[in-house]
Amino acid sequence: MNSETPAPKRRSSSPYIPAIRVFLAMSLAAALYWHDSTQTAVEKVWDWMRHSGVYKSVVFETFFTAFLGGFLTGMYWLAEHNPYWNTVEQFSNRQQKMHTLGPLSLVKWAFSYMLIFLALDPITPKRYGHVDPKRYEERPGFIHSERVLPEAAPSLKDLAYECIVGLLLYDALFFCIHYCLHNVPFLYRHVHRHHHDQQIMTAYETDHLHPVERFLLVITGNESMRLVQAHPLSRNIFNVWLIFLLFNNHCGLDYPLSMEKIVPFNIMYGPADHEVHHMLDGRSHYQPFFRYLDHLLIWLRSLPLYQWLFKEASQACGKSQTALNTASSVVSAAGTQTARARICTPAAAM
Repeated sequence: MNSETPAPKRRSSSPYIPAIRVFLAMSLAAALYWHDSTQTAVEKVWDWMRHSGVYKSVVFETFFTAFLGGFLTGMYWLAEHNPYWNTVEQFSNRQQKMHTLGPLSLVKWAFSYMLIFLALDPITPKRYGHVDPKRYEERPGFIHSERVLPEAAPSLKDLAYECIVGLLLYDALFFCIHYCLHNVPFLYRHVHRHHHDQQIMTAYETDHLHPVERFLLVITGNESMRLVQAHPLSRNIFNVWLIFLLFNNHCGLDYPLSMEKIVPFNIMYGPADHEVHHMLDGRSHYQPFFRYLDHLLIWLRSLPLYQWLFKEASQACGKSQTALNTASSVVSAAGTQTARARICTPAAAM
C-alpha cells in the first residue's frame, strides 16, 4: 500500500466478542454431546424439505439465492444510515460514485441475476452427492421440473466437512480468478473493470458485475460443491454463508460484531480490507475471505525470480502494445488494404 492511500481505520471490536466465541464453542460442544438428538432434528428437517414441492423445483436454488441477495442488500442499505458503522465517511475526500438504491434497483438486480440461470435450470441437471447416479439416468426427457434429491439426510460430519472445505475451495478458486481478472489487461478492461467503477463500497456493489464475471463466480460455487460431493442441505447452508460473506465484504460498514472480528487469529478479511482492494485498484487483497494466499503472493513477489519474470513479461507486453499502436496509426493514416494486413501481424503475436 502506498503512502497516498491510507487504510480504512477499523473500529475496535465489541467487548462482547469473547462471550460470543464462548457461546459458539459451547453450542458446538452441545451439538456434539447430544449428537443423536441433533442428527434426528436434521433428519426431520430434511424429510420435510425433500417432500416440499417448492424445494424440489429445479429453480429453487436460483430464487433462493436471489432472495438472499435482495434481503441482504435491503438490510445493509438500512444499516448504512447508521453513521457509527459507515466507513464511507472516513473517505469523504475521495471521489464518490454512489449508486442510488431503491425497489426498482433490486428488481433489476434480481432479474439480471436470474435470467440466464432460470433458462439453464430446467435443462441442466444438478447432480448432488449422496444420490445414486442411476437415478439421474432413469429420468426421461430433456427438460425437467424437479430435482433429484437424496432420500437420507447428511450426517453432522458430512455437513461440517462439505460446508467448510467447500468454502475453502471457493476461496482458493476465487483468488485465482480474481488475480487473472486484474492482471490480464483484456479481462480487466472488458470484464472486471465494471465492478471497480465505484471505489466507495456499498452492499449493492456485491453484484455490480459483468455477466461473464457473475457466471464465472456462480460456476465457481457450484464446482466447489461438486468437488466435495455436497448434499443439497449442505449446499443451502454453504450458499447462505457464502452470500453473507460476499455482501459483508462489500457493505462498507465496519461494525463491531463483524465476522472477521469474531473468528480469532486474524485469519479472515472484512469490509475494511476489501475496501483497500478497491482503493488500490486491485493491486492487493485478491482473496475474498481468508488471507493466506495473499500472504503467499506477497512472499513470491519478493523473490528475485518473480521480479525478473514480471519485468520480462512487462517489457514484452509493452513492445507488443507499441507495435499495435504503431500499426493502428498506419491504418488510420493510409486506410488501405495493405495497411490493414500489416496490423494483423503484431496483433497475432501478442
